[in-house]
Amino acid sequence: MSSPPFSGPNSDQSDWPLLAAAGRMIDCLERKLCRHFGDSEIPMKISANHRYSHNTDVLYSMFTDSKEIKAKQIALGARKIRVLDCEKESDGATVRFVRELPAKVPGILSRFLQPWNSVEQSERWRSLKGEIFKSNLTIDIANVPVTVGGTLKLKPVDDGCVNQVRLVIDCSLPFVGNTLAEFVAADCERLVTAEYKYITDRLASA
Repeated sequence: MSSPPFSGPNSDQSDWPLLAAAGRMIDCLERKLCRHFGDSEIPMKISANHRYSHNTDVLYSMFTDSKEIKAKQIALGARKIRVLDCEKESDGATVRFVRELPAKVPGILSRFLQPWNSVEQSERWRSLKGEIFKSNLTIDIANVPVTVGGTLKLKPVDDGCVNQVRLVIDCSLPFVGNTLAEFVAADCERLVTAEYKYITDRLASA
């Protein structure tokens, strides 16, 4: 049988219940502090439905073409863009690229984020029935303890198609985790909106 905490030759067994109660109180206080100061227990979600007047094949081609990827990232303000993988297969495509993106970082987050941050994005596209294309994606911000993942789904609709964008942003870091996740989520939403405008303009001028 294992010895209770702080047991020893001079310990008083009558103190054990008090020590156990103190430990529970400390655990409870830590959980309350984390919730109060922004420990992100519930992931943040972004949901957008982007409609286009073109079919899914056209949009799929744009998302899986290295030249289109680079042009789009330049338009979004990125620098040092490198397409690491852009390979089409019979049932889909694998896309992976890295770039540096600018950020107006508040002082409280300056230990995690820089004015320019290296961001790697990976997409695994699958061709489904009914001219539907779906991608699982992950976004990795270098040295930032935030997870970003989600899906893109291209579906035919009347007079074109829709891109269903779903992202989940999470950070388990205590105290500033919620603030960090909120900042990343806001920037993701900004980029999602800017990307939609770029693609719409790009298709209109084609």
